[in-house]
Amino acid sequence: MKIEHTHIPGSSQDAIILLHGYGADMNDLAPLHRYLDPEGKWHWYFPNGPVRVPFGGMWEGRAWFPIDMEELDRAMRENRPRAFADKKPAEFTSSLELMKLEVSELQKKHKKVVIGGFSQGAMMATHLAAQLTPQALVILSGTLLDKEGLLSAKSTAAVPFFQSHGDQDPLLSLSQAKDLNALLKEKGWDGIWAPFRGGHEIPEKVLMTLSSFLHQVI
Repeated sequence: MKIEHTHIPGSSQDAIILLHGYGADMNDLAPLHRYLDPEGKWHWYFPNGPVRVPFGGMWEGRAWFPIDMEELDRAMRENRPRAFADKKPAEFTSSLELMKLEVSELQKKHKKVVIGGFSQGAMMATHLAAQLTPQALVILSGTLLDKEGLLSAKSTAAVPFFQSHGDQDPLLSLSQAKDLNALLKEKGWDGIWAPFRGGHEIPEKVLMTLSSFLHQVI
């Protein structure tokens, strides 16, 4: 199985890969390129998650791995964060292997490659960065998933990273995002921590800071 993606060409040899969140698809994050790269300098790739998420009728989204919706509903009703550090969800490994092939091919094609994502896509991107050592990593509202897998990944060099998270995020807690930040710094990675007042989202304030980060690393 090959990952399909939306590709927006750029004028340089550098590329940015952004992975969408649960229930979205490869077109969800594509508009960000206009804000982050108004001159059309970089190639942009927006992969489609291989897991189908039916919403009824003809409408479906995509994901990188399934979500236990009953557990999510219960956690939100009880106002408690869900913990992912010790979890390796079904289909996570197979999706990761597919994306490793995708990213590896793009690393051969482009001079510099940045990988990132939002929410579930950020979790995937973090594991990909730990194994493939891209130019930089972008974590938008992600969390610590499969801590053991991240610690055991034999990355060859430190990866600069950008991480944003809302202090009122009802889906993925700020505290667990901080745990991820601490783990990456323990690995020797240098990161920009960009918390914001808000929920599970990508506000303009984050995009402004992210734009500066991207222009520094590529």
